[in-house]
Amino acid sequence: MTMLVLMLGATVLTVVPASSATPVGVSAAASASALAAIAPVAAKPKPQRWKPPRGVVFNNPKGSARARVAIVARIRAAIAHTRKGDTIRFATYSFDRNEVANQLIRAHRRGVNVQIVANDNYISKAELRMQKVFGKNRTKRSFMVFCKGSCRSGPGGNLHIKIYSFSSSGAADNVIISSSANLSYGASFAQWNDAYTVYGDRKLFATWVKVFRQLKNDRRSTPRRIGYSSADRSVIFQRQLAGAAAAAADGSTEVRTARRGSSDPVVQRLGKVDCSAPKGYGVDGRTVLKFIVFAWYGKRGDNIAAKVVDLKRKGCRVQVIDSVLGESARIKLQRAGISVKAADWDFGKRPASGDPELEVYGPRCYSHYKFFTLNGAYDGKGLKAVWTGSENWSGISFSNDEVTLRLNGGPVYQRYTSRFDSMWNDPDATHKAGVEPTRRPCARS
Repeated sequence: MTMLVLMLGATVLTVVPASSATPVGVSAAASASALAAIAPVAAKPKPQRWKPPRGVVFNNPKGSARARVAIVARIRAAIAHTRKGDTIRFATYSFDRNEVANQLIRAHRRGVNVQIVANDNYISKAELRMQKVFGKNRTKRSFMVFCKGSCRSGPGGNLHIKIYSFSSSGAADNVIISSSANLSYGASFAQWNDAYTVYGDRKLFATWVKVFRQLKNDRRSTPRRIGYSSADRSVIFQRQLAGAAAAAADGSTEVRTARRGSSDPVVQRLGKVDCSAPKGYGVDGRTVLKFIVFAWYGKRGDNIAAKVVDLKRKGCRVQVIDSVLGESARIKLQRAGISVKAADWDFGKRPASGDPELEVYGPRCYSHYKFFTLNGAYDGKGLKAVWTGSENWSGISFSNDEVTLRLNGGPVYQRYTSRFDSMWNDPDATHKAGVEPTRRPCARS
């Protein structure tokens, strides 16, 4: 009988020809099974275990290199963990970071669908490079397009939303990163920003995809106000009616009586605040409000300031940090006994927003946050919550595509309140309102 001896690494296998008798006590099936067990088998892909970190991340423009790019790093990690067939959807006001553009191009080339909608005020070289690779056909799997004004209402206003989303990233599905930060170098080196990550909320993600599809089409869409709410969070994507935007701009949306309420969603939110806090909320029985908003000015800013003053007079405890605070709004707040600080530094000539070829005078280091926190009574019950997103408190925001995210609960409230307090107590982050310091605490890019 002829036998074939195979050497497999350190294993010696003796194979008996099929014509030979099967060894006693071993069936033919068992012999075949033994051979199959040692045959080369394609390795199974390792399961994805990485998940994006949930919750909030803040960058610090006056911190270490790692602290400055904390938000960008979170977005880049999510891009890195996408796979063929996943879909990335970004909407942002500005985008000039070359390393992120390179990473998105690599993702596209490995089969990820990369879809980006941006504002058209200023189109960067990084955006043009991506458009050359992705194309601008909104029906294709990847594209890079620009809105003419606010995407969902045609000319006028801006796309001001900053949301970076992923159908999947690592082991997480339905990932949304909502931020005050654009994907720009200035957002890291010259601004304080926040970004909040949610995943696994299918209804929230579906709401965002509905809005994104309207954005990418760049034409008038209805409804203009799209929202979603759950026990943990709620979101409003808004672009006000043209009449409401005009009214806000010319000041006709003054704080009104309950019989005829304001059309301003910020005033509407503040109208649900009760300054008498229930047990377990507030401080010494009073509701606590902390506002840190990049731009708060003009007739609309004055109207919101009047509502905040009204809450102060009713007993709420109020603090305000701003970067572009109108003088009339500041005077209203301070005369009511509200403590106000500013987070704007290094005044001088700087590139105009949306067009770095133009220069304007203003701060070159500043807070870009758009959030406020509440601990007390809201809409008839005790609440600890945060409102954050993309909207500034000025008339132009009524003409923009904007998002406001409300986050409920003590842990998220504490994270944002701690950030506010750290800014308030840091002499290199905030200063006396009404002055224009030339010192620059932010890092040089």
